[in-house]
Amino acid sequence: MIRVALVDNEPLIRSGIMHALSVAEDIQVTTQSTVFDALKMVQDDPPDIVLIDCSIAEAVELCAGWELSKRPRVCALSSSSREEDVSFALASGSVGYILKNTAPEQLPLLVRSLSEGWTVTSPEVGHSVTASFQHEYLRHASTAPIDRLTDRERAILVLLACGLSNGEIGTRTHLSLGTIKDHVRSILSKLGVPNRLQAAVLADRAGLMAPQLATALHTTAAGRRGPIAGGS
Repeated sequence: MIRVALVDNEPLIRSGIMHALSVAEDIQVTTQSTVFDALKMVQDDPPDIVLIDCSIAEAVELCAGWELSKRPRVCALSSSSREEDVSFALASGSVGYILKNTAPEQLPLLVRSLSEGWTVTSPEVGHSVTASFQHEYLRHASTAPIDRLTDRERAILVLLACGLSNGEIGTRTHLSLGTIKDHVRSILSKLGVPNRLQAAVLADRAGLMAPQLATALHTTAAGRRGPIAGGS
């Protein structure tokens, strides 16, 4: 038997969840309470699963007060699908995030998955979390080569990406033309790209191109040059 505790400040919400779980013969709602009473309730009669309204500011703090040796699996309940709310709940130790508009017939399945050790989320939340992870992974992947550059090489990359020639970069940095050429070759090698254009794309993706700086430098170079040359 899976023992479940419901923690929500709204009696109607607790009643609805209890009714949705009552159809499952292997799930028993042992108790229900407000967030304020949750800590004492769980300590007195530890359940297997706690479904708790995480929209209450004190909810996560209360969860953190439970002794780890006796702590049940805690799953957040919420009406918010905002990425920051989901991230905060999961980072605070919740093993799931279930929206309050979840279809009642899905609740027993989600509770069973929780009891088996799975992390569960409502479909909309799952898609959001996956998309966020993919975005962060791609962002890191696109900026990783930039981390190989020295501070001076980054500065030269920004100037290069704004369309300045090697001579113009040398004038701005007070370095010789030969030194700039060496730096450019090093930059292309470290970034693993064959030409200046692709180096500029990586600089933009990595967020190195501050709009004000890019506009100023582009204006300086405009009219004197064509598109960025392909060679180094």
